[in-house]
Amino acid sequence: MTHIKLNKPAAEKVMGWMYHPTETFGGCEIGEGMPVSSPPYYTKPDGTPIALPDFCTSIADAWMLVGRMRGLGWYFVLTYRESGDWSIDMWEKGDVEFTTEIATTAPLAITKACLKAMGVEL
Repeated sequence: MTHIKLNKPAAEKVMGWMYHPTETFGGCEIGEGMPVSSPPYYTKPDGTPIALPDFCTSIADAWMLVGRMRGLGWYFVLTYRESGDWSIDMWEKGDVEFTTEIATTAPLAITKACLKAMGVEL
């Protein structure tokens, strides 16, 4: 999956945000009837609009996923491996099974593991 194909389900399935597609509005003063479009965007559960973060490449954005999963009762261990890859193990309190993901970067490993933990097939 490409990064954009991972970022969208991460926003929806992990963060619980709602997607709003592009909206086109008919005639207006500017452009004499030319349609005006709003860009697609997301809203948080409280209705606050937010642009789609790049969870897969930005550690700051990926950390939002970690914060959300911790709030849902998940624990994690992020490890830099001798091979140069990153691995993340995630589990729910009291669970003996781990969700594990290995990737070339920490943000990508985090994003994939969070999606797997939420039941999204990659």
